[in-house]
Amino acid sequence: MFRQGDTENIYTIYPADFHSYTLHHNLITDFDAFSLKLGSIMKINRALRLGFAMEFPTTFKIREYYDSNDELTFDDGYVDAVTFEPSEWEYKIKTPYRFDAGIGIKSSNLNLAASLTYQDWTQTRYEKPETIPMNSEYSELLSENRIIQKEFRETLNYHLGGEIIIPNSNLFLRGGYAVYPSPLKEATSDMDKKVYSAGIGFKIGESTRLDFTYLTTAWDRESEDIYTPGGTLEQVTKNQLFLGLRFQF
Repeated sequence: MFRQGDTENIYTIYPADFHSYTLHHNLITDFDAFSLKLGSIMKINRALRLGFAMEFPTTFKIREYYDSNDELTFDDGYVDAVTFEPSEWEYKIKTPYRFDAGIGIKSSNLNLAASLTYQDWTQTRYEKPETIPMNSEYSELLSENRIIQKEFRETLNYHLGGEIIIPNSNLFLRGGYAVYPSPLKEATSDMDKKVYSAGIGFKIGESTRLDFTYLTTAWDRESEDIYTPGGTLEQVTKNQLFLGLRFQF
């Protein structure tokens, strides 16, 4: 939703006696895809394990259902409302290869883990569904592939984590840190997503654990559209709390 109001009562003369403008965009997205990932874990010794994985490119088939309406309200209370014709749009997105590598160290009271993920985002592609004929809209969509190759880059995500088992108790303490760099070539480090996590676990049975995890993610985001042509810079913080119950067989 986009809303703009004449809060200082600047526009008072008819026919420009504008009070407020509200725009609603509604978008429903359905998608389906098939993904294939192969990996292996090597046990070097009792304490050390190495892991490797490769995920093949995944093609998402996406269907979007879109409608919108707006309301222009004047100072005398008159409302000029317009409902636009709904539309549908179908396309595909092909993701790049993904390569993962990780290491884990396990002792009696301490578990440590680290991992890296590599992706070349310039390999991302928009595709036209085979059953739909080419038109100007799909030509414009496919032209975005050249922009992706020019403005995107390779990224290397990394994750660090650890778990402490409190001796003579059923208590586990966990912490973690991860960085997800922006795929945009001109992005600053402030636009990389940085994730901090902390958790606590309780062993409530021989094979049952109750886990609480708190995550906070922070990054900067730039956006621009027809309603904010000057662009906006947002400082985004997302906080999440998870509750899990784990059964081991």
